[in-house]
Amino acid sequence: LGKYMQEQNFYYTYNYVYDENGNSTKVYTYPNVSTLVNNSDMTADEVTAKKKAGYNPKSYYDSNETIKKAVDRIYSGINGRAFTEVANSLQNQDPYMVLADFDSYREAQKRSTELYNEKYTWLKMSLQNIAGAGIFSADRAVNEYARDIWGIK
Repeated sequence: LGKYMQEQNFYYTYNYVYDENGNSTKVYTYPNVSTLVNNSDMTADEVTAKKKAGYNPKSYYDSNETIKKAVDRIYSGINGRAFTEVANSLQNQDPYMVLADFDSYREAQKRSTELYNEKYTWLKMSLQNIAGAGIFSADRAVNEYARDIWGIK
C-alpha cells in the first residue's frame, strides 16, 4: 500500500497513539490494513516528483530482491491461483507506487509487530487510539481518496 501524505493534506485516516513514556506515533489506517508508520513515508511532493521524472516500477523490481520475490510469488500463484494481472500492474504501471514505498511499508509492519508483542504497550496504544479516533466519515474519506489520490472530480 502506498502512503502518500502531506502535513496539511492527509490522504488516509490517521490518529495519534502514545506509548508508556508519552511519545506519540501516528497510526495510519488504510483500506483493511492498520499500520504504524515512521517518517520515511513518501510525501505528496515526492510522489509528484517521481511521476514527473518518469516513475519506473520495473527498476524497483529489478534492483530489490525482496520485491522481486514478492512479485514473482504473485505471478506463480498463491493457493493454486495466480494473479498475473496484479503482478503485471505492479511491475509495469504501479499507479499507487506500491513498489516505491515497499521498504517503508515493511519497516512499518516490523514496528507494528514489535509493538504488538509488547502487550501492555499495544493495549494502551489501542485504547488511546480508540479514545482519540473521533468521528469517522466514510463518505468524506472516499471523497478525499477520489479527489486527492485518484484525481476524480
